[in-house]
Amino acid sequence: MYADKITDAMRYAIDETNRRRAIQMEYNERMGITPVTIKKAVKDIVQDIPQEKVAEKKQKYDVASLGSLSEVVALIKRLEEEMYQAAGELDFERAAEIRDEIRELRIEMGLSV
Repeated sequence: MYADKITDAMRYAIDETNRRRAIQMEYNERMGITPVTIKKAVKDIVQDIPQEKVAEKKQKYDVASLGSLSEVVALIKRLEEEMYQAAGELDFERAAEIRDEIRELRIEMGLSV
């Protein structure tokens, strides 16, 4: 923590951390445990998802089948509502997918991104 002065809340947090650390150290000593740093390779979670699965999820739009510009704008508005609803339900993964669909639609239609 960085501050010019230690507030009551900071003092409480620091004291609580020190109290818990002392309990943990005593327990480790009693049980003969020597803490060891975990050494794990850092990897991108996307590497675990097969490319076929990623391609399956993406909605493909055929520009010719989308209809008029006003129909596309209406579709984008509906997708935006779904995106905000998903975000409101804390389903951020779904919201991001919809955001990407909207972006692709706008690019395909030549609308500003």
